[in-house]
Amino acid sequence: PTDILHKLKSTPNQFQILRWRGKSFFALQTSSKSLGGFDLLYLLPESKALAAISLMDSRFFWFQALTLLLALVSCSLLLRMVQNPLGLLNEGFQRAQKEDLEFDLQAAGRNEISSVLRGFNSMLTELKRRKKLLPFIPHEILKLFKKDSGGYESRISDEAVVVFSDIRSFTSISETYEPEEIVSMLNEYFSIWQRRVGKYSGVIEKFIGDAVVVVFFKQNSHSFMQEAVQTSIEVMSELQEFNAARKEAGKFTIQNGIGICSGTVSLGILGTERKRHFHARGKAVERAEELEAESKNGRFTRILTDKTVYEAVRFQYDLEPHQDRSEAEPIFELSSL
Repeated sequence: PTDILHKLKSTPNQFQILRWRGKSFFALQTSSKSLGGFDLLYLLPESKALAAISLMDSRFFWFQALTLLLALVSCSLLLRMVQNPLGLLNEGFQRAQKEDLEFDLQAAGRNEISSVLRGFNSMLTELKRRKKLLPFIPHEILKLFKKDSGGYESRISDEAVVVFSDIRSFTSISETYEPEEIVSMLNEYFSIWQRRVGKYSGVIEKFIGDAVVVVFFKQNSHSFMQEAVQTSIEVMSELQEFNAARKEAGKFTIQNGIGICSGTVSLGILGTERKRHFHARGKAVERAEELEAESKNGRFTRILTDKTVYEAVRFQYDLEPHQDRSEAEPIFELSSL
C-alpha cells in the first residue's frame, strides 16, 4: 500500500510496527544492493515475531541456566580435584611425623598439584634413606656421605684433623664409685663435647667408654685446623667449670688430655641395617691417640698438637714445644686456654 510505503521510506532501515488489513506487522524497508533501483519490503506478522522473540528469550534463559550448571559442576570437580590431593598430603605429613614412611602418594598427571605430591614423595624417599642408612647417627653428618646423584657413599677420605681425648685414671674411678655415678658423670662430660663440637664443623666419630674421637674434615671448613684447636680449648675451659660445680656438690672431679693431629682420614659407615656407626682410619687417628697419652706430661693445658697443626695456628694461639726426647717428630702444647 502507498501509505505504508511512504511511511517506511521516511524511516528506512528501521523496524516499525504497522497495521495493515486489520493485523499488526513488523515492517522493514531497505534498498537492494543487488537489484539497483528496487526497494525491498519485509513484513512479519506481530504474532510470529513475538513468538520468535519469546523462543529466543526462552533459549537464552536455558542457555544461561545450563552455563551456570556447568560452572557449578566444574567448580565442584575442581574443588574435589584440589581437596583430595590436599587431604592426601595432610595425611602424609601426619604419618611422616609419626615416622611411618612406608607409603607413597599417588601423583598422576602433570599439573601443579601432582608436582607437589611428587615433591612429597621425593622427601619421603630421602627420609627413608636416612632412616635406613644411619640410625643412631646425627642427620647433619649425612652431607659428608651424600653423592651428587642423591645416593650415599659408604666411605669418604679427605684431609682432616683428629681430636682424641681420654679421662685420666678412669679405671680407678670406675672401681671407686657406683655405676650410676659414673654414667651420670659421663653423660654430662659427653654433653660438653657435643655442645662444643656442634658449634664448629667437627664430626664426633664415636664415644669409646671414656674416650672421645672427633674429626674435622677440610671439605666442611677451610678453617678446620683452627676449629679443632678452638673446640679443644673450649672443652677444657668448660671442664674447669664442670669440675668446680661437682666439687661444690661433693662429687668426684675428673681430668683429661687432648691430642690433635692432622693427616688423611678415611671415614666409613660400619654395622648392620639395625645399627650403624662411624669408623675413622688413618695414621692421624693413631697419632692423635698417642699425643693424648703423652699429654699427661704436659706443663700447661694438656692439649698437644703435631707440627702441621702448629704451623697452621701458631699465629692465633700460644703454643710451646713439648719437651719429650722419645718423640722423633716435634710436638707442641697450647700454653694457655
